[in-house]
Amino acid sequence: MFARLTIVLLIAASLLSGCVLKRIVNKGEVEHHPMSEQDRREATASQKVSEALSMFHEGDFLDRESAIGILTEAVHLDPENFDARFYRGLAYLRSGLPQPAERDLRKAVDIKPSDAKARYLLGYTLFELGKSQEAIKALTGAIEKNPSFSEAYAQRATIHSRLGDHERAIEDYHQSIALAPGAFDPWFSLGVALLELKRHDEAYRAFSEAMSLRPDSGAAFEGRARALTGLGRFEEAARDMHFALSINPENTELRALYAEALEKSGDKGGALREYRRAEAQFSRQGETDDAARMSAAIKRLTR
Repeated sequence: MFARLTIVLLIAASLLSGCVLKRIVNKGEVEHHPMSEQDRREATASQKVSEALSMFHEGDFLDRESAIGILTEAVHLDPENFDARFYRGLAYLRSGLPQPAERDLRKAVDIKPSDAKARYLLGYTLFELGKSQEAIKALTGAIEKNPSFSEAYAQRATIHSRLGDHERAIEDYHQSIALAPGAFDPWFSLGVALLELKRHDEAYRAFSEAMSLRPDSGAAFEGRARALTGLGRFEEAARDMHFALSINPENTELRALYAEALEKSGDKGGALREYRRAEAQFSRQGETDDAARMSAAIKRLTR
């Protein structure tokens, strides 16, 4: 296959004109080797892949539908073309079509078992399809092929966390962070997993690292506020919640927590104001039980 690929690359430029490959042999003699039909098909498939990849930018295709059409032509010409399978699978996935993506990515892994990225993308696709255990297996394979694949650790951690296995998730997030300490998502997700286990001090540190990487992340401020609440540091928690609410004022659940943090920090007036706002928001959203809970808090503070 390697020799054939070499030939394909050499003849790509002359293929459309129907030329033949010329090989220089001893004493300056030239042998003419007519291209086989299989060689022509594989070379044309490679041209199609190149055409599709000209539309690939920053991890996605500028025109997914056109890319899928061109890559489908490549697959018909050469079903064993790894790049055609891999990138069509990616295009399907980006288009919200995980079922055909799974078929292509499984074939890509069969064609090139050593490729960690194909195994990673297959794992992600299987997770999207709700096949969590198969996804973990595929991601484990990606890590085995490339032990420095930080994204594979992070994705496997996410699945473990969704399955309720937060201890394993934390192990994988730590591995991902060790490999890519400047990535926001593993730090943030580590904080979430630690919160689930009520390891508030560690969660506080994880969210603080996430905030240092993305200072405008309301979600990171909210996560740290929840960790601070668990630590009983209500005044600090209220400050973080205030910032998070400035980014997303419609987060009614957080507003209710903000009111509680203000009350516990001794700011009765601020708590009363936020309880009233939360009550109004819950009422608009039809959350009658939560609205009643806010109403009860207001009555307690105004007795």
